[in-house]
Order: sequence, then structure tokens, then C-alpha cells
Amino acid sequence: MRARELESVSTSHGHIFQLFRSGQVRTRGELREFTGLSRSTVLQRVDALIAAGYLREQGQTPSTGGRPSVVLIPNDEGKTILTAAMGATHGRLAVTDGAGRFLAETVLESRIDTGPEEVLTRIFATFKRLLKQAGRLQSGVIGIGLGLPGPVNVEAGILVQPPIMPGWNNYPIRQFTARRFKAPLFVENDANLMALGEFRVHYPDAASLLFVKVATGIGAGLIFDGQIYNGVDGGAGDIGHVRISEAAGLRCDCGNDGCLAAIAGGKAISRMLSERGIPAASSRDVMQLVQNGNSEAVALTRAAGRLLGQVLATAVRPRTGGFRPTGRVPQRGALRAPCTGRRGPGPPGRDAPTDACWRGAAP
Repeated sequence: MRARELESVSTSHGHIFQLFRSGQVRTRGELREFTGLSRSTVLQRVDALIAAGYLREQGQTPSTGGRPSVVLIPNDEGKTILTAAMGATHGRLAVTDGAGRFLAETVLESRIDTGPEEVLTRIFATFKRLLKQAGRLQSGVIGIGLGLPGPVNVEAGILVQPPIMPGWNNYPIRQFTARRFKAPLFVENDANLMALGEFRVHYPDAASLLFVKVATGIGAGLIFDGQIYNGVDGGAGDIGHVRISEAAGLRCDCGNDGCLAAIAGGKAISRMLSERGIPAASSRDVMQLVQNGNSEAVALTRAAGRLLGQVLATAVRPRTGGFRPTGRVPQRGALRAPCTGRRGPGPPGRDAPTDACWRGAAP
């Protein structure tokens, strides 16, 4: 990928740092060629990254007759990052160094529906314990990443009417964090972050990517042109609330009837197993039963997979060499599929027609 292919890709300080981190560029000259940025812009952004301690100079390129170029590498020394990937019933928390290498990690049992005050208090108490375990100081933390199972307004750092997270709507997470850590906080939807991780590590050359997460509920992350596509209020890819006929009459946690998650999510499957006399309190129990060969769990999981496949079939169509999103692609793209058109409990009259596009993905 070169300059002409990067017209729609951000060339912010963070993205430029990622180019050096991934090894796609090593020098100011290579960065200029790769991005098409002017010499002055490259100098300004690289110098800012050096001044902030994110890049450092290390040697020079071999001489080919001209003046050798200075090699730039990420400066990870002494930097600490905190991460929390929260689901509906538990989360994984970690302390990493600047390169993302794990220094300490743990699983935190915490129901997201107990509200932001309780959940965030437990997260940050666990962060402090992990920092001590890793031998790192709180003053060395340069950033905090928080993944949550709901639609996120990334710029504001807040959740927007999350279906399964009572009390979280518009809750000031950054202000809560600022009272405990001076480091900046980045908040994003959990499926979006998983999609970005898959893209960065396994499919960096993919033009687009759809990542599906099935746990307590069902969600998807969308990547277009190397970036997360959030849609309006972070609602793009929230496929768990697509309405399907097979789920008619089943109440979803979002307050609607007929959502995909109400019949194919981990919580729904665990409920159906319990109704059949098979103890299953969570999606993790379902997974364990499937792994143990329980025939009821296997049958329900296969049925759920077929329903999920039907929904996904409306989002992609095959072509030679792979798949691509269907429907009109506004700006960096969006996927179209049936949906409710709204989030969270509310008057039934607010339901959108079943042929509406994915929530937040298109006008």
C-alpha cells in the first residue's frame, strides 16, 4: 500500500507511530514515500513523536552512495499501558509495556449490568493490584484502553443507549478515570477492538473485514480502509439486534422482541438449556457443555450458528477471490442488513421497518 492507496486513511501522529511500530517504514524518507505527506509535515509529526518519547533514533541505513538516512524505532522503555476488555459477565485486564507485551493479567468476574460506578471501581482497583504485581509505577502509565459491550461515541468516550448496560448511557467514564489516573483513556466497543486486532495481526492487507463476536450477546466489528467503522453513535455492526422471524415473541435484553441475540446469543442458549434441565448459567457454561459433547448444547449451538449465518448472508456477497460488503457504501463504508433501527427499551412505535439498514451504518 502506497500514497495513492492511503487517501482515505488517517495520517495522524498515532497512525504514523503505528507505521513505525509495524516496520512498514523505518525512516522519514520512507514515511514520506509511503504516505505522500509533504517533507515539512513529516518532519513536524516525527519530531513531535520523538519529543513525546514515542520514537527514538537508532543508527543509519546503509549508504548507497548518497547521504544515509536516520533509522527511527519505537521507544518502549519505561512505558506502561493498562487494558480492560469487558464483557457482560466478566473481563480480562492486563498491564503491558509500550510494545504491548503482557507484564501481568487477570480475569475479573464482574457483571456489566451492575452499573458503571461498581464496575469501574473494581476495574481500577484491579489495575493498581496488577501494576504492583508487574513492578510498574502508576506514574509510568501512558494510556488506558477500555473495551465495552455496547455502542460507543469514541470522541466523547461515552456509551450511547447500550442495550444490556443499565446506567451506562452517557456516563462520564473519562471523568471517573481522571480522578484516579492522569493517563488518557480510550473507550471503544469490544467487537470493534477485536476486529482491529484481527486486522492488524492477521489480515493487514484486507480492504475490509467483518469480525463477529458471540458471547452473552452477539456483535460485530467493521474495518474499512484499515480503520474501525463506528457509524452513528457507534451503532454500526450491532447485529445482535437484527430482527428475525425465528425469534418472534422472544424478549431481548434491549427491550424488543425478535432480536437475533434473543435466540442465538450465549445467554439465550444457556436459558434454553436450563429450561431443559441442563444447568447452564452463562455462555461459558454453554461452551463447556459443547466441548464435553453434550448433545442438547451442541444442537442448540448449531441452530444458533445457522441463524447467525442467515443474518451474515445479508451483509456480504461472494465474489471471485473473497467477499465484500453489499449495499451502498457511505464514506468509508457500511454494511446493510435488516434491523430494528433503534437501541434499548422504548415505545414499540419507534421500531423501524425490518428492511432498514444496520443501525448506525447508513442514513
